[in-house]
Amino acid sequence: GTEGATLPDHLSDDVVAARVERLSALVDELAAQRAQDRIGETVSVLVEELLGEELLDAADGPQAEGRAAHQGPEVDGTTLLLPRAAGLPAYVVGEIVEAIVVDTEGVDLVAEPV
Repeated sequence: GTEGATLPDHLSDDVVAARVERLSALVDELAAQRAQDRIGETVSVLVEELLGEELLDAADGPQAEGRAAHQGPEVDGTTLLLPRAAGLPAYVVGEIVEAIVVDTEGVDLVAEPV
């Protein structure tokens, strides 16, 4: 129903698909680069999910996953919170944790609690 749909000389589906793929790859690359730029930054992370010890090396202790203040649901990555130091309480869903970004996994951040 757009004006462009009525214009002549449309591109082939293959050309459109190739352009979409190229642009999607560029967006992924830029988003991952922005995540890399956050290494060393302190972020506030809302804990959304606890990751059980069965998923990890038992010596690592429990981890949590959530979103930093700049990460929107369903449009941005998430933040993996590394285990807290021995003797500190476990993470709680709904808690806000101050953490330092120490690594990335694509668009997702990996952070160590302060």
